[in-house]
Amino acid sequence: MRGWLLTRHFDLRQTLECGQFFDWSRGSSGYQVRACGRVFEVSQEGDRLTFSGVEKAFIQRFFSLDHQPAAIRARLPPDPWLDKAFAAYGRLRLLRQDPWECLVAFLLSPVSNIPRIQRNLRSVHDATGFEPSRMRPALLKGLGLGFRWRFLDSAARRVNKQGLGRWRKRGPAAMQGILGAGPKVQDCVRLFGYADYSAFPVDTWIRRALQELYGVKLKDRELRLWAGERFGPWGGYAQQWLFAWSRSERRFLRPGRIPARP
Repeated sequence: MRGWLLTRHFDLRQTLECGQFFDWSRGSSGYQVRACGRVFEVSQEGDRLTFSGVEKAFIQRFFSLDHQPAAIRARLPPDPWLDKAFAAYGRLRLLRQDPWECLVAFLLSPVSNIPRIQRNLRSVHDATGFEPSRMRPALLKGLGLGFRWRFLDSAARRVNKQGLGRWRKRGPAAMQGILGAGPKVQDCVRLFGYADYSAFPVDTWIRRALQELYGVKLKDRELRLWAGERFGPWGGYAQQWLFAWSRSERRFLRPGRIPARP
């Protein structure tokens, strides 16, 4: 199954490599992606997106090609820093991921980096197929996940009691009580797995960006409340644009250094 479609204001590389999703590998002609129980290849040349292994409707939904970044930016408040982030990363889209796969990925993310998360994620998939019933403690311990195996074990036990389909339908509340699923992980799954675009995950980069750019020095819980009030129901896009931009401009975002206001 092969196909292509034309996109507007979309950047495949920014979207896949921005840190919202990890189960991809880049080759000379594009990307191989494993998502929502599917494996497919996708590449971009200009506005043309070419894909194989899945149908056109899947590509449109997974990559949120129905979203119009300029319209989303218009719904967010006037903000010179957000304007700079949007100018650089406004072609990035929030993916519509499977909530369970998304949770597994972000449970593997603490004290890690993207290459290590990708390796661990592939190890888990190769050993279990992401089936919670196959995520046994003895198996998980042998995958080199470090302390993170306990997080997957806790999540798998919870899902196995309810059934995966029922767990998904419960929504974000289903993550309560899972070891390792703190506020940041829950917000990531809300945003990337449940398409709750008001979610605003706070990590080191976002915390530093809000402090250096906006002068906001609050605890993470208060930061999320502040961001919710400032950015509103589309704050998740603001978060990703600021996150991607702050990482690319890391030389300006150092403790104690305030960039010049745009």
